[in-house]
Amino acid sequence: MPRRFCDNILLQLRRAGLIHSQRGPDGGYWLARPASAGRAMTSPARPRSSPWPT
Repeated sequence: MPRRFCDNILLQLRRAGLIHSQRGPDGGYWLARPASAGRAMTSPARPRSSPWPT
């Protein structure tokens, strides 16, 4: 994946409060809350409608 694509995704996650970031040699990204605190999404990611019958 292109770096700019990944950077944009991480920026959106940071703005949503799901991750924190730090710049510098010891920098990086980490979850804003413990993974055991729950899921980021409350429902499975799937299209609302599909052009194909199920």
